[in-house]
Amino acid sequence: MTALEQFCSTVRARSRKHAKAVHILSANRLFGQVISVLGQELDSMVRVIFLLNQSQGERNQLVVEDL
Repeated sequence: MTALEQFCSTVRARSRKHAKAVHILSANRLFGQVISVLGQELDSMVRVIFLLNQSQGERNQLVVEDL
């Protein structure tokens, strides 16, 4: 598995955990914590969007440094 594939897998797993957490927290009316989880998800999405706008070489270098 390449570093980029590992990064993508990690982001997907994190998003699944965030979705579960939002569901549980919402059901328990813990909306402050929901906002916190949504902030973490937003951070992940900003990182992904940033990486998508980089050249392949730069993206690979940044992903390897992040792992």
